[in-house]
Amino acid sequence: MLFALIIVVALAVMAVSGWTSPAFWLSLLPIGATLVLMIRRIDRLSRDELRDEELL
Repeated sequence: MLFALIIVVALAVMAVSGWTSPAFWLSLLPIGATLVLMIRRIDRLSRDELRDEELL
């Protein structure tokens, strides 16, 4: 939910500022960081799930 909120706020900044504004281009940074964090979280959850299956 937090990741979605970060992306929505960044997209809103992009929509309001216009593509010539530095804020538009700086708002790409949180979108990229959020995508990286989501991928890392999914990877971590899958590793934890595999570890739990080994304990059974």
